[in-house]
Amino acid sequence: MRRVAIGVVVAALIPVAWRMTAPKMPRFPYSLGPAVSVKPAGFAEWNVTVEPGITLRGLRREPTTPGGPWLVFLHGNERALLESGASVLDRLGADAGVGLATWAHRGFDGSPGTPSPEVLAADAVKVIDALGVPPARLRLLGFSMGGPLALHVAAELSRRGTPPESVTLLAAGAEFAMLHDVPWVRLSRGDVYRVGADADDVKCPVHLYVGTDDTALPVAQSRAIAARLGPRATVTELPGVTHASILTVALP
Repeated sequence: MRRVAIGVVVAALIPVAWRMTAPKMPRFPYSLGPAVSVKPAGFAEWNVTVEPGITLRGLRREPTTPGGPWLVFLHGNERALLESGASVLDRLGADAGVGLATWAHRGFDGSPGTPSPEVLAADAVKVIDALGVPPARLRLLGFSMGGPLALHVAAELSRRGTPPESVTLLAAGAEFAMLHDVPWVRLSRGDVYRVGADADDVKCPVHLYVGTDDTALPVAQSRAIAARLGPRATVTELPGVTHASILTVALP
């Protein structure tokens, strides 16, 4: 019994020790919940089953020209993920007549399941495959938490020998933690999202945009991603733009 008690104490102290010694990184609570988005005009509902019992809610709009490119948005941490995502796509892609698609990650905006970095990355690849568009016609757009996911998709497609046309990252994070709503959240390590070895396999241009007033995922995060990508990446720093407002400004 004494050994069992000691083991329980040690197990309980592990997250405490980790929080005391781990490098500081941005930490955010997941914005999980039921469906709150209203389907925007012009978009069709598009649901993708990624595993038995897990069907993700999505939206899509066909390109005006058959065989045209697609802008696919991998959103961040937002309750009304689909409504917000459709608004971003409308602003950035509607005038160009490109195809538009986005989806709600597991646990977000009515999609069932529990998120984690590994699960959301695997889901993203399955969703892109379900879209049925040749990768050379794909323009991946990742915001915030969606940044590492977009790079994972680009890396997986590149490893298959079929990289996407491009990746654009808005206020993306190189390393950050997402927190579940649990009683011990203050001591929790959380789900750590990071841009790691996937970046080495990306075989397409990556364009990064970040606001100089972004206090959630500051400029240094985008610079770190660009450094990992090397000559494949460009970084544009937008004066006075914050983490949220980058979704509403004109991109150069």
